[in-house]
Amino acid sequence: MIILSVNQLVKSFGTDLILDQVSFSIQQKEKVGLVGANGAGKSTLFQMIAGEIPFDSGNIHIPNHIQLGRQDQLLHFKPEETVFDHLISIFTPLIQMESQLREMEATMSNLGTDPHKSRELELLMQEYSLLTEDFEAQNGYGFRSEVRGVLNGLGFYGDDFYQKASLLSGGQKTRLALARLLLSKPNLILLDEPTNHLDIDSVQWLEGFLKTHPSSLLIISHDRYFLDQVTDRTLELDQTHLMDFTGSYSLALKKKAALLESMERRRTRQMKEVRQQEDLVRKLKQHGTEKLAKRAASREKKLSKMEVESKKHATPVLSSLQFQIQRSSGRHVLTAEEVSKQWPGHSPLFQDISFTLERGDRMALVGPNGIGKTTLFRIAMNLTEATRGTIQFGHQVKPAYYHQELTQLNEKLTVLEEMQESFPQQKDSFLRTCLGSLLFFGDDVFKPIHLLSGGEKARLSLLKIMLSPHNLLLLDEPTNHLDIPARENLEVALNQYDGTIFFISHDRYFMNQIATKILELTPSGATTYLGNYDQYLRKKKQLELEEDLLPSPAITKTQSKQEKKKERERRMQAKSHQKALDQLEQDLETVEAAIVETEEAMCLPEVFQNPEKSKKLHQKRQELEATRDSLYKEWESLLD
Repeated sequence: MIILSVNQLVKSFGTDLILDQVSFSIQQKEKVGLVGANGAGKSTLFQMIAGEIPFDSGNIHIPNHIQLGRQDQLLHFKPEETVFDHLISIFTPLIQMESQLREMEATMSNLGTDPHKSRELELLMQEYSLLTEDFEAQNGYGFRSEVRGVLNGLGFYGDDFYQKASLLSGGQKTRLALARLLLSKPNLILLDEPTNHLDIDSVQWLEGFLKTHPSSLLIISHDRYFLDQVTDRTLELDQTHLMDFTGSYSLALKKKAALLESMERRRTRQMKEVRQQEDLVRKLKQHGTEKLAKRAASREKKLSKMEVESKKHATPVLSSLQFQIQRSSGRHVLTAEEVSKQWPGHSPLFQDISFTLERGDRMALVGPNGIGKTTLFRIAMNLTEATRGTIQFGHQVKPAYYHQELTQLNEKLTVLEEMQESFPQQKDSFLRTCLGSLLFFGDDVFKPIHLLSGGEKARLSLLKIMLSPHNLLLLDEPTNHLDIPARENLEVALNQYDGTIFFISHDRYFMNQIATKILELTPSGATTYLGNYDQYLRKKKQLELEEDLLPSPAITKTQSKQEKKKERERRMQAKSHQKALDQLEQDLETVEAAIVETEEAMCLPEVFQNPEKSKKLHQKRQELEATRDSLYKEWESLLD
C-alpha cells in the first residue's frame, strides 16, 4: 500500500531552482534513505512533505488515515516533568484504559454482593472482557518496559529517567525527541540525521530497532554505514533532480556509477552523430547546387530535432585536493609507554596505555564515549599532562592536529582572505577549488570568519591542515560537519597521503575506507587490531569465542587452591543466584497462569451470576496480582 506519493514536485527560492519535477512514492513498511550534497534540497523536501512550507507546483498525497511523524526540534515540558514521565505521556490512552479497568473491577466487586444486579454485572463483565482484550492487544502490560528499553538504547540509564526533562542538554533533548517519535509509532517517520548525538553503541541499537520497526521510514543521513544497515532503497537528490535506486547506500552507489557511465556513453554517441551531421551539412552547402542545398536544408531540419542528452546528474566530482607532506619521518612515528590519566576526584580514564604508531600506519582510535580518546590526543600534543607515562614523537616527525573546537583563524578576515594569507604562493583559483571541496561554494568564500558557524570554522581549519606540510595527522572526528560528497573527497585525499594517520571517528564507513589498524581503548589498557572497522569487529568476535575454549594459565599450588576456593564460592553464589532467578520465574509463570484462570472463571455465567463466587474470585485476582507485582520487583532486583 502506498502511504506517500510525491508527483512532479517543483520548488524554488527566488531565482534558485531547488527541486524540479521530483516524483516518488513510499510503500508501507519501506525503509528509504534520502541522500545528496548539502543544499540539494533534502530538508526542504521534508518540510514540504510535513506541510511546513509550500511548493510551487506538483502534489504530495498522504492518505487521511496515515499518521506522519517527524522529530520535534522544540520540545515542550511541564515544569516538573521527568524524562520518563515525558515519554509515558505518549501512552495516556492506555493509562486511562488501565484506570478504567481498575474502576470496572471495583464496580464488579460491589455488584457481586447484590443478587438483584446479576444482569448488570453480566453486561459489565462482557464489557470488561472486551476492554481487557483491547488493552492487551495495545501492549498495555508492557508499554512501561518498552519505554525503559528505548531510553536505555538511546543512552539514558538509571537516574537519567527521573531527571527533569527541561534541564537536559541540547544533545540529550535531541535523543529524547527521537525516543518519543519512535515510541509514537506513526505510519511514516521522517528522520533527519538520527545518529547525531549518539555514540556507536546507541547507533548500533538504533539500527537493530529500526530494522524491525513497524513504521515506514524516510531517512536523511550522512552516516553511510547506518544507511547500509537500515535502508532497502536509496533516493538521491542531485542538481534539482531525483534518482531512485533499489538497495542500500553502497549498492545504490554502484548502480549510480553504472547509470552515469551508460548515460555518458549515450551522450558521447549523440554528440558524435551531431558533429557528423553538421559536417555533412557544411559540405553540402559548399557545393552550392540547388539539389544539394535542398538536401542540406533537410539535414539541418533533422539536426534541429536531434536532442543530446543533458547532464541532469553530476558525475561524482573527486577533487584534486591532497594533503601536503614535508618529508618522510623515521620508522617509529609515535610511541606511548604506560600512559595513564586520572582527573582529580574522578576514576581513571585509562591506565597503562602502551602502543607504537609506525610510518605509513592509518590507525583509528576507538572506545566508548568518555573513555578519554580526545584526552590521549591532547597528551600527545602536550596540551594536557598525563598522570603517568609518556608519549613521544619519533625522528623528523612533524604532526598536525585537527579538532573541531581548536580553530586558529583570524576572525577579521573573510574565508578566502584567510586562505590567501595562509598560502600566499597559491593562486585564488586553486584555493577556491579546495574550498569547494569542503563545501565553501560561490559567495561563501567572501563570508567574514566571525560570522561562520562552528562547523564552518572546523571545515576551514581542516582545509588549512590539508594544505600545510606535515607527515603525521592526528584527526579528531574529521567527518563531522561534512556531507557525503565532502567525506568522499576527504577519503580520497587521505588514501593518497604518504604520511601517517592517527584518527578518532564515529563514522564506521569512513573507518572502513581509511583504517589499516584499530586501537581499542579501555579503562585497563589498549589493544591493537589489524584491518579496518569491520575486520576489527570480526576479530573481536573470534577472540571472544576462542577465549571460551582456552585452558586456564598455569598457576602455583597455593594460587590453585585459592582460585579453586574462589571459583567454588563464585559457582555457589552464581548457582544460588540462578536458582533464585529460576524459582522466581517459575513462581511468576504459576501466578500468571492462576490470574488467567481466575479471569476466565470470572467470565463464566455461573460465577458472575453468583455474587458470592464473583466477590471471592475478584479478591483472589487482586491477591494474585499483588503477588505477581512483588515477584517482578524481586526478579528485577536480582537481574540488577
